[in-house]
Amino acid sequence: MLYQAMRPKSFEEVVGHESVVSAMQKIVQDPPELRPHAFLLSGESGCGKTTVARIMINALGVDPDLDYTELNAANSRGIDTVREVVARASFPPLKGEARAYLFDEAHQLTSAAQEALLKVVEDCPLHCYFFFCTTVPDGLIKTLRNRCTKHAFPKLRPPQIMEIVLIADAVVGMSLDEKVIEKVVDCADGCPREALVLYEKVMHLDKETALNSLSTTISIEKEIVDLCRVIVSRRDTRWRDALKTLSNIQDIDMEAARRQITGYIRKVMLGAKNKEEAAVLAAQIQAFDKNFTWGGRALFDSVVLEACTI
Repeated sequence: MLYQAMRPKSFEEVVGHESVVSAMQKIVQDPPELRPHAFLLSGESGCGKTTVARIMINALGVDPDLDYTELNAANSRGIDTVREVVARASFPPLKGEARAYLFDEAHQLTSAAQEALLKVVEDCPLHCYFFFCTTVPDGLIKTLRNRCTKHAFPKLRPPQIMEIVLIADAVVGMSLDEKVIEKVVDCADGCPREALVLYEKVMHLDKETALNSLSTTISIEKEIVDLCRVIVSRRDTRWRDALKTLSNIQDIDMEAARRQITGYIRKVMLGAKNKEEAAVLAAQIQAFDKNFTWGGRALFDSVVLEACTI
């Protein structure tokens, strides 16, 4: 995948997130006893959290083969996994200067697993660092969040996405039409990974076919908006309306759709008229706290129906 090949390897290669990059560069310059040892990196999927965490881990002198552990909390979320991490955290690094643990999708750690991390995160050995990357920071218990240095990763601005796409265009040597590149930037909606996925999708197409393909992407996004409206409605038939809308969506980026749906529900939740309505909307957001990688489209559709029954 192009987005994997284009993943920044150093702070200098990161486009955007200037304040986060600057803060982390300064942290690296401090001695271990003055550094924070737990980091909470939050933001929408595909905006650079895990990439920047890996760069930071490398800058701290962690050997990537012997002293670095990356866990996807969507799959390894239980107390046994965390107990093993806690037990190993006190061990000195085998080769590098430090040991590091990265929890991706950290909000999916169970409450018991998060509580088991509290002591080691608070009294972290000087040679050890913890990174929690999440799209849902409030999914972490407050006591764990408060023990972390927090960094937010907002969507990138269109000029920054344009810069990333132009770099990719130069790297692959395609020289895409200017209108196609502009359309890619528009469809990416501030997400660098989405921009590179879309670029790779159309880079071998002629101008007209590429623009039509990207327009289809926009059309699907409009159908996702219709789906959002169905989910938050209070109609008794909303499950049937959801099925109809889902049947019209043939090709979908489930992670992008999840971001769009949960973002929409959040906006409605913030304007809730009473706590009962807010609680229902919050529960609907939690319904999308799933890993669609293994379940695919079938799981996505079932979660939509689940949200319509809350």
